[in-house]
Amino acid sequence: MIAEKELDSYCQELRKHLLCSKAKQEDFIFLAKFRVSELQQENPGLTYDDVIDFLGEPQELAHTYMESLDDDAKERYQMKKKRQRRFVRILVGISVALIACYFFYSASFIVDPNVTEEQLIIINDEKHPH
Repeated sequence: MIAEKELDSYCQELRKHLLCSKAKQEDFIFLAKFRVSELQQENPGLTYDDVIDFLGEPQELAHTYMESLDDDAKERYQMKKKRQRRFVRILVGISVALIACYFFYSASFIVDPNVTEEQLIIINDEKHPH
């Protein structure tokens, strides 16, 4: 009997190769798990290798599913990923700039370690009666 841990491992690997929306990924993984449970009912001694024989390797199954998706769905997903990567790059750039500004600002307040003593002498030329 296939362990739940093995099935989860298969599904995680499958998810890595599904380049589509989370909703489509979840639907497809649910369907794959459903197929495995049906197969397990028919074959109580089902092993991980049996699942591989039945469904194929995770990357092969994902590839087959991706080929069945319409080009519009794939393009929307790619555009979304592109926007996310751009957003992350912008955030990293802003973060680096803010950190640099903080260090330059902080460095301007560093006190000179050479302490000098200053004296102020006031000379009063006026004559005061005492």
